Amino acid sequence: MALHPPPAEQQEDSWNATLAELRGEEISRLNLPPPERDETTDAAATALVLVQVPSTADAASRSPALHQAAQGHSRSGVAAEPRVELEELLRRLVSSRDQATRNRVLRFLSAASSEERGLAERILLSTRLHAARELLRERLPAAIVAPGVEPKALVLDQILAVDATTFLLRGWLRDEDAPITSLVVWSPEGHAVEAWPPAHQYPRKDVETAYAASATGSPSFGSGFTLLLELDHPSYWKRGWMAQFRNAAGDGVEAAGPTVLQDPGLVRDTVLDTLEPPQDDAVFAACIAPAVQRLQRRLAAEARVAAIRQFGEGPADPVVSVVVPLERRVDLLEHQIVCFGGDPAARAAEIIYVLESAELAHELAPRAAGLSELYEVPFKILALAGGIGWASAVGAGASVATAPLLLLLGREVFPKTPGWLPAMTELHHQQSGIGALGAKLLYEDDTIQHAGVHLTRPGPGSPWEARSYHKGLHRGVPAANVTRRVAAVSGACLLVRREDYERAGRLRGAFVGGDQEDVDLCLRLQAAGLENWYLSEVELYHLEAPPYPRLSLERAKRYNLWLQGHLWNELIPRLER
Repeated sequence: MALHPPPAEQQEDSWNATLAELRGEEISRLNLPPPERDETTDAAATALVLVQVPSTADAASRSPALHQAAQGHSRSGVAAEPRVELEELLRRLVSSRDQATRNRVLRFLSAASSEERGLAERILLSTRLHAARELLRERLPAAIVAPGVEPKALVLDQILAVDATTFLLRGWLRDEDAPITSLVVWSPEGHAVEAWPPAHQYPRKDVETAYAASATGSPSFGSGFTLLLELDHPSYWKRGWMAQFRNAAGDGVEAAGPTVLQDPGLVRDTVLDTLEPPQDDAVFAACIAPAVQRLQRRLAAEARVAAIRQFGEGPADPVVSVVVPLERRVDLLEHQIVCFGGDPAARAAEIIYVLESAELAHELAPRAAGLSELYEVPFKILALAGGIGWASAVGAGASVATAPLLLLLGREVFPKTPGWLPAMTELHHQQSGIGALGAKLLYEDDTIQHAGVHLTRPGPGSPWEARSYHKGLHRGVPAANVTRRVAAVSGACLLVRREDYERAGRLRGAFVGGDQEDVDLCLRLQAAGLENWYLSEVELYHLEAPPYPRLSLERAKRYNLWLQGHLWNELIPRLER
């Protein structure tokens, strides 16, 4: 598209007026770093702001000279399409400068991305900054994957958005000419991050097989890599990522990246599903754990109480609040209510069901009202909007609990006989210093699923694992019929003083799928000077219905065991004495 600038005198006056005004309010609105300010960066900022100013009365009143200059460019024949206009303005102002100056301008402009803007404005700004990056950055030859033909190769396989400034990248690179000395990753907005050496490098069998078949005989440098990238400024565009590497001889190549995966739940599951052994402690500590923990916090922060419905008249002064995360399994609620209906103590408790779906709560309401009336069991249904996971659901339920004792109960746990709840609350009151109190949990064939938890290491250097005493044995085995102190108890039936629960820091929400959260809470209670107990007289059936597919559950377990070991390796031997 041909561009026709206005006459030189008119253009110069316009630029002078615009630059004068930009030195005041408008550049400051871009949140650009003052230490980088000079005539060149001001000119670049001018170009960026000019293509952002809308033709509105608000823009005119806020910045008359800037608005007039922008309108003047439009009337004088400059293309109205923002990307073309920005490129033309930057060519005029900056592109003739040396590469060091252009890099400085890129650093300066990339700081314009801000979380204070609306999403649509963020994306639009990202595309314009990307146009600036492509105009100003130094280009290298494109990487071509051709074993036996091209000695250099670079591939970005995956880019996962942990949050707006943190990204997990996987890929591989190879150079048969010289050792690699630099790997620079570029965000779409022009943030350049030196990432060499990556936190985790490992052999890629597929790559080695392909290049071995070429039989070049040349030494190779590089491998698969995983890195956690931290940006100084947020990035919102899914496309436009790229990377460049250079070797000791100064040669290099560049490669475009794939579309960024941004959904936090999918990103977390992708991180876990692609964990392949062996994974050393370094990659977990430097990449995997920080990424998953941030994602878990994001997901927990998204959880909010959308609605609370009370069915039946709740107790005025309950002794215990029972929190049951349903995790979308509304079919299990009726079975529990039937069991509670024949138990006066259960009917007197404050029962709180937590449902991770406001839509399902509306569907469940008529059915819940009928169940409450039929079995004379009052209960609340707390519907969450956003957020996933057992810890988030328990946290939401506990936040509205009013009783001094808090019972965490699994959706698939059913009392064997009435009287189980008073037995647990009485022991908790009578035995001083109890932190968490658990019960005997049975499979449907009357074999033991849980009789208290102990921590063990399968081998030297292995992570600590939580194992139930007497698992798989018949419920009547004498050793399982002794009430005693244990290291931890299952969160499927865990009674704790609400005050102790709060003081211990509640459930962390750092573990995935609820696995190990209960053990972690018990260890924190124990570290605070309390003791965890197993009550053998109370028996409940636990059907164990995992909320996640088996593969994801296994991947999550590997991560959770690593995290538990990282948090407790030094303390567990002392606590187990």
